[in-house]
Amino acid sequence: MRLAKEEEGVGISAGAHLAGVKSAMLMQNHGFLASINGIVSCAQLYRIPLLMLISYRGEFGERDPWQTEGGGVTEDLLRALRIPFVVSIAPITSRRGSPRRRRWR
Repeated sequence: MRLAKEEEGVGISAGAHLAGVKSAMLMQNHGFLASINGIVSCAQLYRIPLLMLISYRGEFGERDPWQTEGGGVTEDLLRALRIPFVVSIAPITSRRGSPRRRRWR
């Protein structure tokens, strides 16, 4: 479902979890930064699991200069909030040809 703000996704995902439904949130890293209040005051406080797929913006060569500040703090903020994450730069295939994760942080 499309939302006006990423923080709304935290509440919807929390409600889905309480109803026994699995959910995932898809957002850019600036959307993650905008949803921190909901993550901390709802999901982390009540130990509600969130699956967040966060696209990475703000790397070298970024076409939109306003994305670079948020891009530089995303991983540090994930660590500060003790949120485990995986950075997938490019798909990697195992010897069997199936995709596998890049690295844990």
